[in-house]
Amino acid sequence: MPRVSICIPTYNHAKFVGRALDTALEQSEADLEVVVLDDGSTDGTFEIASSYRDPRLRVEGGQRHLGHGENFNRSLDAAKGTYIKILCDDDFLYPGAISRLADGLDRFPDATFATSAWDLLDDVASVKRTRRLLEHAPDDGTLVDLRQIVVSSRLWRNRIGSPSSVLLRKTALTGLRFNPQYRQMMDWDLWLQLLKRGPLVYFPQVLSAYQWHSETLTAKQVPLAQTATDLLTISTVLADSLPDFRAAISSWDVKRLQGLCCLNALQVAALNGWHRRWGLAVQNLRLAVRALLMFLRIG
Repeated sequence: MPRVSICIPTYNHAKFVGRALDTALEQSEADLEVVVLDDGSTDGTFEIASSYRDPRLRVEGGQRHLGHGENFNRSLDAAKGTYIKILCDDDFLYPGAISRLADGLDRFPDATFATSAWDLLDDVASVKRTRRLLEHAPDDGTLVDLRQIVVSSRLWRNRIGSPSSVLLRKTALTGLRFNPQYRQMMDWDLWLQLLKRGPLVYFPQVLSAYQWHSETLTAKQVPLAQTATDLLTISTVLADSLPDFRAAISSWDVKRLQGLCCLNALQVAALNGWHRRWGLAVQNLRLAVRALLMFLRIG
């Protein structure tokens, strides 16, 4: 059994997948497997991945197109390692990332997963900004619990990072999976569920990069207020299970999240109205009303 599995779920990203694969295979971690899980690509993605010759690599094709969330879960099932990294096919790792995160999970056995600072890149792969969970943290890592995450994020902003930034402890995932109903925030949902089981370990070093471009899910969902849609659903799940979070999340935290969803939906509706996308504007206004009613505990 390898110490770490790097899983790369991919679909029609021939122009990116080679870069992700290169940075995975170039990691300094000695006990490593890399698994590419192609979801029925038609643009040569599978052929590019299959052209690599490395005993640590295996490439799995799909019999049918599963979709983003289900292919992520397929990755979790395929991983044999003690620790699992899901590397999105258009993101990449910096040298030494895997060893540092895995060493952190070794040193902090109570941590359910590890993460670090990460770079946000533009469409030509230039660094736009660096995202940090904490402004200051020791170089050898520090534990961060759910309450700290709630206070810093207001449950609205995923400051932990995407799957490409995170290394998961496989045993902590028992009974948990990405929820495909969330088109934008399924990683945030899983992070919150994991934090219910134990803290994360955070490193201040920049260990991964997320690239924003027109094909990312985030970019595609901007006109739909998809983040607010997902988070509004997550708020109902949280509200129904507050005792399970043992006061780390309060009813006020949930209400504030619903208020933020309302404000975001109104902003997106106004943007759509400005661009005369009337159907989308109406859709987002309805979402804002729904969020407001939930905030007011009506209906």
